[in-house]
Amino acid sequence: LRILLLVFNLLVFVAGGIMTGFGVIMVLVVAFLVIGCLIFVTGFLGCLGAWKKSKCLLRLFATVLVLIIIAEIACGVILIVNKDKFKPFIREFFTNAIAEIESNPNSGLTVPIIGLQDSGCVEKIVHELKANSIGIGAGVVEIETIVAALILAKQSE
Repeated sequence: LRILLLVFNLLVFVAGGIMTGFGVIMVLVVAFLVIGCLIFVTGFLGCLGAWKKSKCLLRLFATVLVLIIIAEIACGVILIVNKDKFKPFIREFFTNAIAEIESNPNSGLTVPIIGLQDSGCVEKIVHELKANSIGIGAGVVEIETIVAALILAKQSE
């Protein structure tokens, strides 16, 4: 259990670092950088807590994951309640982001985002989210990770 939690959180830690790095280099959206930092710190807490068998770090890691799950549920409820307002907001957000990227020739994401623009990305995103149960799978993994961290914290007492 300890090794599994260590490896999983090492992957999360590296992914958060990569996301933070892209957020710093591309400077597209501040939220991308903030979420990358949150993932980076969360992965670090879980990885170090599992490695050192630190009860405090593992409980802090589990607490952060619980807060993230609560935030995800709150965002999901808000999006479901305000889905009529959400679609135009996303469309406007992507339109502004594309215009900003097109005006910055140093951006490395110009071609892929323009490709998404031509293919109607909002409808495809909605279709993919409805067709696949990614959120349920991610929620199950998050809950399993919380349980594993708490079990490991209990074992280290």
